[in-house]
Amino acid sequence: MTLRNLIPVLLSPAFLVALGLAAIAALLMLRPKSKLVKGVSISVFLLYYFFSTWPLANLLLSALEGKYPAASPGDFAQTRLIVVLAGNATMRGGLRARSELNEASWKRLWRGIELYDELKGKAPVFFVGESDDPLRRAPGGASLVWQAASRWQISPRHFWIDHTPGNTYTSALVVQGVLAEKFPGEKNPKIALVTSAWHMPRAAGVFKKAGIEFIAEPCDWRSVSLQLNAWAWLPNFDALSTSTLALREWLGIAAYKIRDHS
Repeated sequence: MTLRNLIPVLLSPAFLVALGLAAIAALLMLRPKSKLVKGVSISVFLLYYFFSTWPLANLLLSALEGKYPAASPGDFAQTRLIVVLAGNATMRGGLRARSELNEASWKRLWRGIELYDELKGKAPVFFVGESDDPLRRAPGGASLVWQAASRWQISPRHFWIDHTPGNTYTSALVVQGVLAEKFPGEKNPKIALVTSAWHMPRAAGVFKKAGIEFIAEPCDWRSVSLQLNAWAWLPNFDALSTSTLALREWLGIAAYKIRDHS
């Protein structure tokens, strides 16, 4: 596991709460009457509470998803290629009877196919970037996508797949090479960039840095229409999961900025 993969795990709300609880347990054994126990306990509770309620979770995520609204149909008139950024997959094994794309992969693929149909097949679909995260990667996700395209009877001439494990940055480099190969002589062929709305800011920054002209086509929105009633302030798993997703993405954006990838 690389440091790049490890940092989001170490800074996730779940890990920080677990670390805080471990510190409280240690302090209770070593210094049960210490004021530090009280301070750490309150800090851990507040960390858990705010990350597991919808107001903060929605704020973190909507700040990402609001940056790139969905494009209008006319914006795709000059599109030469529909680029769908891959998510993850879970392969068959144990109690899992069959391999499956995860939610993000499926929604991105589906939006790419919808756009292909809306453009009447004038722009091919390019599914790129199997995950290289050792905690998330399941080799074979691309094969599942290929099976789906075959069942939808999309011609191989119009559906391309890159099997190289990588991330958003390496995906942009792959797309850069494919554009040069498939559209020689064209200056800045325009693509439709399809990815989850919460991932679009990071992806857009990388593709801009690579000099690729694109129309952002977000999908897979996770933020909710929030009513600030009493229920919104009750901790729940979905809010904690959403906070973790948003925090991971904000960390990814910061890391790409530091490494000059965007």
